[in-house]
Amino acid sequence: MACEVNGLERSEPTRGLTSGDLARALGVDLKTIHNWVQRGHLCGRRTAGRHLRFHRTEAVRFMRRFGYEGSALLGGAPPRVVSVGISGAGERGSSWRAAFRGFEVDWCQTLSAAALHVALGEHEVLLVHLGRVTGPAALEFVDAVRRYSRTCGMAIIGVGGSAAARAAFLEAGADAAARDERAARAMVKWTIGGAALPREATTRLAAAER
Repeated sequence: MACEVNGLERSEPTRGLTSGDLARALGVDLKTIHNWVQRGHLCGRRTAGRHLRFHRTEAVRFMRRFGYEGSALLGGAPPRVVSVGISGAGERGSSWRAAFRGFEVDWCQTLSAAALHVALGEHEVLLVHLGRVTGPAALEFVDAVRRYSRTCGMAIIGVGGSAAARAAFLEAGADAAARDERAARAMVKWTIGGAALPREATTRLAAAER
């Protein structure tokens, strides 16, 4: 089986944040939200009825980038995660399942399997094991996720691998990079507006400020 699904009961497919939701959270009007989308400051996807929807991770990313307060208020629901190169089975998998307890996770072993899940646009976070998914393919996958309107708002996190691999992953457009599952859990929560990052965490925002 290419992808394993954790045992957490699935909620209904996420509708995402509406333009109204985001306008209320930021204290602006709808026209401002639409202007930000047109200027490329916000990445939204269109429904069949042409209504804008935003990933929670995109809203948090925008709020942090432009100094808006209150991103923690968006972090209540369990994050929906697609992992690549990480098995939730066996002795090693048990530590990952323990670290990600309370999250909705699809554990995929290949990029092609993960792509089928990601393309639905219903997940918020893509987690890639850089010790097992390596080379140009991983970086090209990040670029593809960022370019596709249904997935551009997802948070992308690399875990494991070498320091050089994590740096290259950030350079390709990922949001954060972690050394192990404990740090990865904290990063996932951070991308949805939750807990503070561990000291060893590396993020695109931090890298840009150096």
